[in-house]
Amino acid sequence: MSDLAEQTGLSRDELLDRLTRELPDAVDKLTPDGQMPVSNGPNLLDEVPEPSRT
Repeated sequence: MSDLAEQTGLSRDELLDRLTRELPDAVDKLTPDGQMPVSNGPNLLDEVPEPSRT
């Protein structure tokens, strides 16, 4: 959150407030009928590292 706040120039509290308001609508718009749309391109989730199991 600190990095995102720094990149956007918003305070941490303002950033959290905006995410709380906007994120649910963004997810609703991007997942019609509660499903992830099928994509033929790269998937951003493919870039998320696996949690380390040490």
